[in-house]
Amino acid sequence: MKLIFSIYIYALGLYACFSLPALLNPGLYIISLFFALVTSLASLLVFAVLFAVLAVSRLRLPVVYSLLFIAVPVAVLGPLALFFRGSIEFLFDFHDYISFFPLAAIMAGWASLAINHRKIRDYFVTPAGQGIEALFNNR
Repeated sequence: MKLIFSIYIYALGLYACFSLPALLNPGLYIISLFFALVTSLASLLVFAVLFAVLAVSRLRLPVVYSLLFIAVPVAVLGPLALFFRGSIEFLFDFHDYISFFPLAAIMAGWASLAINHRKIRDYFVTPAGQGIEALFNNR
């Protein structure tokens, strides 16, 4: 659980850095950070479930990395689409700032996975680290 929380904290910090161009409109930046905090809790839950499924499976490390990188857009866009009542037309509204923020969140998630790649590798390579109960150990 500590590893998942570490990935989450890095992703939030990187999102705050990646969305700095929105400071041209400071109100929009503050609202986007608040919105990121609210929706990221649901994204954390989705990512934790996907991570737990991968922890139970016996997949090779490159497959695990690939599935984790695929899990980031699912974890970001899934709760965001539910927040907007199941429609994802907001992603294609390019005349507004709103299409920039999900892209920044996905890039932050991918960068966070890249930063924590050694911890992820150590978790999935260690034979004792396999299994759902290892998620709750002190790692």
